[in-house]
Amino acid sequence: MRRENPWILFAGCLLLSSLAACDEHNGDDDDSSATNGTVDDDDTGDDGSGDDDTEVATCTGDYLVDSLNTDEDLAALAACSVVEGDVHIVGSTTMANLTALSNLTEVTGELEICHNDALINVLGLSSLTRVGGDLDICHNFALLDVADLSALSSVGGTLIIEENPLMCQSTADAVIEGCTSCPNVRTGDNNEDC
Repeated sequence: MRRENPWILFAGCLLLSSLAACDEHNGDDDDSSATNGTVDDDDTGDDGSGDDDTEVATCTGDYLVDSLNTDEDLAALAACSVVEGDVHIVGSTTMANLTALSNLTEVTGELEICHNDALINVLGLSSLTRVGGDLDICHNFALLDVADLSALSSVGGTLIIEENPLMCQSTADAVIEGCTSCPNVRTGDNNEDC
């Protein structure tokens, strides 16, 4: 049986710009690369084979979802349940919801969702429970509600929900009331008439 040199395999994988290809070859599914950061499938609570249906992924780095390559930006976050860093979702003109982020449970840094002209709701953030820094939802002129943030229990910085003119203030108030560890809150200039 011929044994392959691991350094040659590693160099080949670097040329492919994907440690995921290396992981498939050697059976290790840890530390595969992501577009803007590192994805680590920690295999917590499974058999370690990497072929389970509910893999938990930690993504490291700061992520930007904007009007350039919005779908690709969201795809980079789709497998992330935890982002160790900041997530900025700003300036998209086509994104109506956040369903691509349905696996996201925690952002250790700031989560900013601002200036997204087509964003109607935050559908996709129903699993989000914790933001370590500020959570800023502002200037989304088509945003109707933030009800999908009902699982949110902790914001380490300031929870800001403001200047979303179509969104009923009562939906922002419900998120604020449900957040058990959100000591700093700023809200206003949402729709008070509904």
